[in-house]
Amino acid sequence: MDLPQLPPMPMRPEHEPGYSKEIWQPQWRCFCCHDTGIVVSHLAAMVIKGYNANRSKFPLCQNPNCHAEVGIPEEYNHCLDFRFNGEICAELDKRERQSWQDWTKGRQQRLSELNTKVSALAEGMSLRKRQRTPSEEIEAQRRHQEVLDEYTHESVAHRENFSVGAEIIN
Repeated sequence: MDLPQLPPMPMRPEHEPGYSKEIWQPQWRCFCCHDTGIVVSHLAAMVIKGYNANRSKFPLCQNPNCHAEVGIPEEYNHCLDFRFNGEICAELDKRERQSWQDWTKGRQQRLSELNTKVSALAEGMSLRKRQRTPSEEIEAQRRHQEVLDEYTHESVAHRENFSVGAEIIN
């Protein structure tokens, strides 16, 4: 039976040409409390003047779309601030979502600008006067893989010779 020949799968695809890195996005259902049931301290400070998470009671998230507070045991009620209503928490949720969208958009733009500057700098320092064509890039990767395969083959042969030599000594 002839075995199928499969192409190698890169261990770290982010090092492959043309890889587009994805910016992390939170998967919280409630951005007011980040699914903890307790309003995030920088959001609480928008509503409570002089809020200090180390000294103040923790504001309980009352966002109508949040169900995280269900997991907070009753014995912690003496540590909780119940003054936030659903309307306040919904507004904090909306602001935090917008903040994440703005951050992601800005981050994407900064990364794009940085990549452009790095490419321009690298091109200026490169001995090549132009970018490789796709066929040249494929050929370079093929040659690189040949060298790696040859090195791996030599390494295996060296280990086998070493183990045979060790057996002779013993």
